[in-house]
Amino acid sequence: MDKIYDLDIARNTIKKFCAYQERSQKQVRERLQKMGLIEDAINLLISECIQENYLNEERFARAFVRGKHKIKKWGRKRLELELKKHEVSDYVMRKAMSEIDDDSYDDQLQELAEKRWNSVTEPNRFKKGKKVVDYLLRRGYESSAVWEVVHSFINQSPESDE
Repeated sequence: MDKIYDLDIARNTIKKFCAYQERSQKQVRERLQKMGLIEDAINLLISECIQENYLNEERFARAFVRGKHKIKKWGRKRLELELKKHEVSDYVMRKAMSEIDDDSYDDQLQELAEKRWNSVTEPNRFKKGKKVVDYLLRRGYESSAVWEVVHSFINQSPESDE
């Protein structure tokens, strides 16, 4: 990205950046640093964006959780990890995580497990179960819930154990 020496150009660019989709303060700070702005100018522009409501940490976190949970089907642990990477405060993180309904969360875990169970071609049901567990853990679901769901598939499966 080209270096920007005019604060007004940087201000307009960053407002468009924030208006396009919800952004975290970390994303905005990194973008401004790539523009070559000094730290004082970066802090000034971030505070302006917050005052003018272009930048809102809670709104970002809620949108992030809703989107990643519904579209990418991420679990709570993965969502928390990713929000920490965006340097979202614990308080805001808890508020954002409340967007996830427990019943729909459990249904989504069950649906993902079933879909993955049917797509894995491993003949040994225990190895198949391990592959499904690994997949769901990578998605960020809690291990106790994952094992509970996968055990039900293993116990229902009439396949050979060879």
